[in-house]
Amino acid sequence: MSSSINGFGTQPVRIAGGKSVSRAADGSDTGGSPDSASSDAPSDSVSISSAARSMATLEAAVSQSSTVDSARVAAVQQRIEDGTYKPDPQRIADKLIRMERELPGRQGRQ
Repeated sequence: MSSSINGFGTQPVRIAGGKSVSRAADGSDTGGSPDSASSDAPSDSVSISSAARSMATLEAAVSQSSTVDSARVAAVQQRIEDGTYKPDPQRIADKLIRMERELPGRQGRQ
């Protein structure tokens, strides 16, 4: 998918030598010498890669999701206040190691 950007308005365009070329409503040049503005000039375009489209989709999904489970946070806070929260250091370490291994570029590292 590509989009062309053209028709920036109807104001005159300054070209080399300080001359002005007026622009028609459709964005085409209407003045100037034949060699100062060529209809064969390349046009600018923008292409969005499939990776960029995927990234935009993921960003939209993440921005709409809740990042904090408030009920779980409140339950843990209550257990801490009650003195009943007992974290398992081995379980925490195992999860950290697993997360580290799942990071991009970390495959196969021990």
